[in-house]
Parts: sequence; structure tokens; C-alpha cells
Amino acid sequence: MSLEFAMKYPFSEKAREYLAKENIFAVSELQIRGAQERVASSLQNTQRKKGDARSEIISYVLARILLGCLKDPYAAKKFGLAEAQFALDELEKDDPASISQISAEFFPSVEIEVEKIAIAIPEYLKVGFDLVNEKVENGKVVFERKEFFKLLKSAIANKISDISIDPKSLPENIREKASDLVEIVERLERPSKALSSFKGKYITLPAMKKILEGLPEGKRYYGSMTLAIACVKDNLAREEAEQLLSIYAKNCQRSTHDYTEREALACLDWVYRHPTINFSMKTLKEQGLVDEKTFLETELQFRKMSGKA
Repeated sequence: MSLEFAMKYPFSEKAREYLAKENIFAVSELQIRGAQERVASSLQNTQRKKGDARSEIISYVLARILLGCLKDPYAAKKFGLAEAQFALDELEKDDPASISQISAEFFPSVEIEVEKIAIAIPEYLKVGFDLVNEKVENGKVVFERKEFFKLLKSAIANKISDISIDPKSLPENIREKASDLVEIVERLERPSKALSSFKGKYITLPAMKKILEGLPEGKRYYGSMTLAIACVKDNLAREEAEQLLSIYAKNCQRSTHDYTEREALACLDWVYRHPTINFSMKTLKEQGLVDEKTFLETELQFRKMSGKA
């Protein structure tokens, strides 16, 4: 494996061959600052000055560690999407062998031809959510190159943003550098701050806003399902829906047992695969997701939207 390959695709299994030889915690302040800049540029959608191949690989690993310290699923997802887009841009220019290698890491059954790319249905369902509208042949989902790359981007972003780190186990200098990023993360425009842009949509119902603030244990699953259904009914793009559920998961992390982004997105996956599912205001009340006042406000607005009031 070349150093250049590891730089372009640092999330890949092959890149681990290089990283396994590195003592990632024996890094300089300059390298940590480079990782800070990488995170900041991804979150703020700005350009950054890139270094040599080794520096880029180290900055990628350190960037994920810094994000892990912040424990912010939305920031991690935004970083993952930015890094995935960079990888896709590189793949577009790369040779067929690299495309096959990266694709096979996420979809082992992948078959790449000149005009089409196919993967097994079970592998598609781990990332995709609209099988009913996909082209299926002989137990495989068939894509044009452009559409397959969209799916691959989502798979790469999911892997990069899936970060689980205990900050207490990290050196103090790394924890300090992570805290320097808090201000940038807090300034991010999140879906919850932009709900007013979805005028007349299900996601703006009082109950949805209340649920988005987070729920206690025993109710989080139902909250995820409700928000996911609202996203589907509002025809939100999958990326927007993921951002919304990521915020919900973060807001639920206020008790003994955390509710992870992965759990919330699992509900989203299921709902997007079953877009005809519906919810009732009565169920929201029965499950204790909202109080009486919010329930009545939501029911009234819901009836107006349905033309029943």
C-alpha cells in the first residue's frame, strides 16, 4: 500500500497498515494544531492548507480523536460528510483498481462494469433506504456510477463519524486542543435552529419540537420513530433527516445510559424503508412523549394540516 493511497483514503482498512506503525500519541503540538484546522475547515466549509502525505494521515486520525472528545454527533457527521466528499473527489480521478478496492470494503459483493455497478440487497440495506425505487436484478441493486458513488459517500461518512472515545484516556494536551473547538461546534447552524424554515411541515408540530429536546429512558425509541416519520412525511432529504436525529440523540444523552446516534439512525433507516408508515396524536400521548398542553396544541395543528379543523 502506498503512502499516497493512505492519505487519500485514511478511513480504509488498507490505511491501517501504515497507521499500525505509528505511535499516534507521540505527536507534536504542530500536528495537533493541524488536526484542529482540519476539523474547523470541515465544520465551517472552508479551505485549508494541506501538508505532506504523512501529516495528512496523522491529522485525520487526530481530528477524529478531537471530535470524539467533543461528543457531538452532529459535528462528527458533518466532519464525516466533508471527509467522504474529499475521498469521492479522489476516487473520481483514481484508477479502477482503487475504486474497486474502496468499494469492496463497504460492499464486498460489488460488481463494477463500464455502464453499471451492482451490490447485494443486504449490503444496500445497511446504507440505502429506498429499495422500492431502485433497480434490482438477480438479488442485486444496480446503479449507474453517479448514483452508486452517492451511496458509497454515505457509507464512508457513516464510518468516519462513528466515533467512540473516552476523553479521560487521552493525553491532557489533546483534551485541551479539543476544548478549543467547542466555540466552533456551538456556532454550527443545526436543523433545530432552522425548523422555522419548514413552514407548515410535520416537523414543526409542537410535539416534534418537544421530542427533539430529548426524552428519558424508555421513551427514546418512540421519539426516534416519531421524528423519523415526520421527516419522511415532510420529504426531507436523508442527510437532513440524519442531522435532525443526530441532534435528538445528543439531547437524549442526559441520564445514566446514553442514547446513541446509531440507535436513532437505525429507526430512521427502518422508517425510510417503510415510507407509508404513519403516526397518531393519540399514540404520542399514550407513550408519554408529550404533556397534555403540547398534545392539545399538536392535535389542533395536525387537524388543520389534515383539513379536519
